[in-house]
Amino acid sequence: DLVSFEDEVTDLTTKNFQLKHQLDNTYLKLCQKELGLKNTNSQLDGNRKACLLLEKLYGNERSRNESLKKYKQDTAAKIECMQMEYTKMEAENRSVKQRLHRTEEE
Repeated sequence: DLVSFEDEVTDLTTKNFQLKHQLDNTYLKLCQKELGLKNTNSQLDGNRKACLLLEKLYGNERSRNESLKKYKQDTAAKIECMQMEYTKMEAENRSVKQRLHRTEEE
């Protein structure tokens, strides 16, 4: 029975070695997965920061567009006002010319 006991010890030692090898491989895979998750989290964080930056840039651009629209409207209103003033001055100028022409005729 000593031989069978030694065989059993050898089998158990072999199984123990195999289990330790599997455990090491599993641990290595877990470490790789954890590293992969860390990389993924890092990429996601980078993507989130990029999205926030794009949102900020989009907001700034939208705000700038709003300002430009308002400036365009204000400028159009000023131009209209200036055209009315010009029309009024033209009418006054015609009136003065007519009076001058009448004065010259008299």
